[in-house]
Amino acid sequence: MKRINSQKICYDLLQSHIHINRRFKDYLVNIMLFIAQLTHTPELCFARPEHKEKGKEMMEFMENIEKYEKKAGVKKHGFYLNANEHTFFFILESDSYLNVSKFLSIDPLLTHHTAKITPVVTLKEMLEFAKKVIKE
Repeated sequence: MKRINSQKICYDLLQSHIHINRRFKDYLVNIMLFIAQLTHTPELCFARPEHKEKGKEMMEFMENIEKYEKKAGVKKHGFYLNANEHTFFFILESDSYLNVSKFLSIDPLLTHHTAKITPVVTLKEMLEFAKKVIKE
């Protein structure tokens, strides 16, 4: 199986976004979608007895996530996890990468996790963009 270079994909997406901005300033809205993937090692898992307090903080975060979204300036479209792989996935909307970073920096998210944040577009947005490019 071929390994995907996610950093290159993110860079290419950001570069294409800049390019798109220059070509279709009147078309774009200043809202972006991001997929944030947070991963921790089994040793840092909140289910472990030594991380019980951080686990409680994480439960509080999840139960009150709307408050943290508003505070950071993001909107959550989805929150998923894979317990066996110790990985959380957020689908977030914001007008700024920095807002996403602010949201993810809330304790205990990044005290126990490494994050990978990937900007994405919807299929509908990509199709609309492609149609405009083809017309040029």
